[in-house]
Amino acid sequence: MLDENVLEDDEVLLLKTDATNAIEKLIVQHKIPIKPTFRNKLLKLSLQEKSRILSLPLEILIEIINHVSVKDVENLGRSCKMFNTLFTKTFITRVVLPLSEENMEKLGGKNGRYILSLTSSVNIRLWDDRNFERILRNMNLKYLKEIKFVGNNYSIEYGGGLISGYKSIMRNIFLTKKYVRKMDISIDSSTEYYHLMMKLKEMPYLEELCLRSSGLRSQFNETMPQEKTLNQVLNDMLSGLKIKILELKGFTMPWGDYSGKFGLSIISDSIEVL
Repeated sequence: MLDENVLEDDEVLLLKTDATNAIEKLIVQHKIPIKPTFRNKLLKLSLQEKSRILSLPLEILIEIINHVSVKDVENLGRSCKMFNTLFTKTFITRVVLPLSEENMEKLGGKNGRYILSLTSSVNIRLWDDRNFERILRNMNLKYLKEIKFVGNNYSIEYGGGLISGYKSIMRNIFLTKKYVRKMDISIDSSTEYYHLMMKLKEMPYLEELCLRSSGLRSQFNETMPQEKTLNQVLNDMLSGLKIKILELKGFTMPWGDYSGKFGLSIISDSIEVL
């Protein structure tokens, strides 16, 4: 045991841990496209003259891109070399966290390329909750379209509910993104998170929603906070929410109902796939 990893006084002995190796093992995306440059300005001007869409100001192009999916953006980028160069210069279509330091630098920071899809399926406590939020704040998520933010972020300390760091990231970052079309997130039955879920109604482009529960609750292990039932959350959230696809995962037991009888009440004018 190294001395620098030990904090000690007369009554308490604390061991400091380093999660670097654990984080490195979680890295699955080993390549971020390098931001290209137009080496031949005459070629760029020539192609712009031949294509009206390439001659559009970047602000107008981004406004068009806001109305299509990430897959559509990727397909458009494959349609010709100039589109590929333009989109790779402007966007990073998909990011899977965690990234290596080298790839984090390629993102360009909060003023770098626009990230369109972001996935995190890790326990954010490996970074410390606040550090993980700082990592996200250092990314350009202004035009984010797809979010997958799941993983083992529940804790018995919070009554089996989501940790405060997860809720903080949802509140301060992901639920503030106007252009999100697809979202896959964890939820719990707390009143605090119930109010966060109501903010989904302020996301006009949202079409696909996947909600995940920890599955911790059972008749003999009521660890989740018993504040809101699943039907309460769904009914109040879906009222005014114009999603087309709704998916529920991990709900092994109903929230707040141990009578032996349980039914889901889902009322929506827009849902096409459940």
